[in-house]
Amino acid sequence: MESLEQGCSLCIIKNISGYNCPGCGTTRAVSAILKGKFAAAYSYNPFIIIIFPLLFWLIIRELANSIHTIWRWIAEKRRARHT
Repeated sequence: MESLEQGCSLCIIKNISGYNCPGCGTTRAVSAILKGKFAAAYSYNPFIIIIFPLLFWLIIRELANSIHTIWRWIAEKRRARHT
């Protein structure tokens, strides 16, 4: 994580042009949020206010879909066993 805090850039746009793209700082911002450092996260990438809740919602939705699929599969196996 030290390299994240030092600001090493893997962004091709930033390396070529010298300017931040809309995604620059997102990894550092997510890392900061996970540590509870919300002001630092915002300073790394202001879009994190939109990105993090969206990512959280997508992860929860996919997890719920997976659980639903597993429960449906189990229910079908139980029904097939009883017929």
